[in-house]
Amino acid sequence: MGLLVGAREAVMASIRPILHDAGVTSAQWRVLRVLFDHGPCDAARVARHAQLLPPSVSRILKELDHRRLVIKEPGPSGVRGSMILLSEEGRRLVAETMARMEPIIEFCAVRFGRKRLAALQKELAAFTLAINPQLFDETMTLPLGSVDFDSPEV
Repeated sequence: MGLLVGAREAVMASIRPILHDAGVTSAQWRVLRVLFDHGPCDAARVARHAQLLPPSVSRILKELDHRRLVIKEPGPSGVRGSMILLSEEGRRLVAETMARMEPIIEFCAVRFGRKRLAALQKELAAFTLAINPQLFDETMTLPLGSVDFDSPEV
C-alpha cells in the first residue's frame, strides 16, 4: 500500500499549493468535488464518496456553508436530513481551481504516458470497487479514459 500513498503524495505535492491559493484544505476540496461531480447529496453520501468520516464532513460542511460555498436545502419530503449543493460561488471556485490543475494533469499524462495513465486509472477504479464497492452507486461507472487525479474515486 505504500506505493499507493507514494503515488498520491507525488501528485498532491503539486496540487496542495493550488488548494492553498483557493483557500481550501484537501478534505474541503474532496467535499466540493463530490458535490461538483454528483450534484446535490445528503451528508452521508458526501462522506462516503469523499472517503471522510461523517463527523469530519459535518464540520467541513459547516465551514463551507459559513463561507457560502455550499447551500443546505431540506431533503425530499419524508426524508430526514438535508441535501447539500454547491452555491454559484462554490461552483466558480471549483471550476477555477480545476482549471489551475489542468497543467499538472497534462504534465503527468505526458510524463507517464496517456495510455498508461488511462490504464492505471481504470485499474485503480477496479481496485477501489473490489475493496469498497459501496463507493460505486447507480450514478457511477468505472472510468474508461478521463484522467482526474483529485477525484475522490481515484
